[in-house]
Amino acid sequence: MNADAEAGERPRHGGHQLGERSESTHPVAVLPGGESGAVFVARVVVIHVLSYLVAGAVFSALLDYQRLFQQPVIRDYMLPFGSASLLLSLALQVVRGAVLGLVLVPFRAVLVATRWGWLQLWLLIVGVGIVSTPAAAPSSIEAVIYTRLPLWYHAIGLPEILCQTLIFSWLVHLYLRHPGGLVKALPGSLAIVVRAVVGSCLAFLGYAVFSVTFALVSGVTVSGGQNLGLRTQGMFVVLFVANAVVLGVHLHAITGSVSCRRRLLLGLVIYLSNALLIAAYQAMVWGDVGAVYPIFAPILPALLAAAATASALRDRDSAGSEHG
Repeated sequence: MNADAEAGERPRHGGHQLGERSESTHPVAVLPGGESGAVFVARVVVIHVLSYLVAGAVFSALLDYQRLFQQPVIRDYMLPFGSASLLLSLALQVVRGAVLGLVLVPFRAVLVATRWGWLQLWLLIVGVGIVSTPAAAPSSIEAVIYTRLPLWYHAIGLPEILCQTLIFSWLVHLYLRHPGGLVKALPGSLAIVVRAVVGSCLAFLGYAVFSVTFALVSGVTVSGGQNLGLRTQGMFVVLFVANAVVLGVHLHAITGSVSCRRRLLLGLVIYLSNALLIAAYQAMVWGDVGAVYPIFAPILPALLAAAATASALRDRDSAGSEHG
């Protein structure tokens, strides 16, 4: 009887000790909100796409990629700057982000276990993904040995790659260290601004996908000078700012649950405002209003922005209920 009692006591006592030891040696084993790997991957996709867009825009302007891509040897290696294939790559960054997220799923607990997890992740990406890649990719040791690319080209691409991966690593780790999510940790007004900008970025990706598809279907030759000129890109800057303002006002004004009617209404507002802005911009800047683009181009951006905003409102409401 006593032996049975001791046998019954021992596993419970041992299990308790193991639980305490696990808590002390792995103090941050609780992953963000206990969420699934799919949610983590989706958030990594957003972080990758945003960091990629920001770093690409900044360094392409600072280093004049359009001129660099026309240099001898480089022009035979890289596609023309601003070509349809390069624009389509913006949409394909979603796939790259998903791959990164899937690879990182098993390592979440390792990364979140220390405040230096961002540095560990960045050094891993730099070592395996940039400098010592199995393939002869630019800026890698293999490329220096086996390709005709000049050394200056290997060096000139490093600032963008290093900065983008550093921002990516820092944001992924910051997100893991804040179980409620990055935006939830921000003050109310700043959180609205960030959510609005994220939604507007997704709308911008929608325009990139549609514009490339529209050009390919129409048989239009896309040139870097024409596509990346101020007259063309100015329209997308206007749309980006307008969508950010509309989404910010919506996030500030709307409270309560997100109904299907509200999502449809927001999508309709974004669609109509974008269609009118495109037509007005074409008339004032280009002197001609196309019949197809203003009607069909805003459809995908409106859907993406409305979906992102609905998700942001759900996150905000869940955060409010938790604090309540």
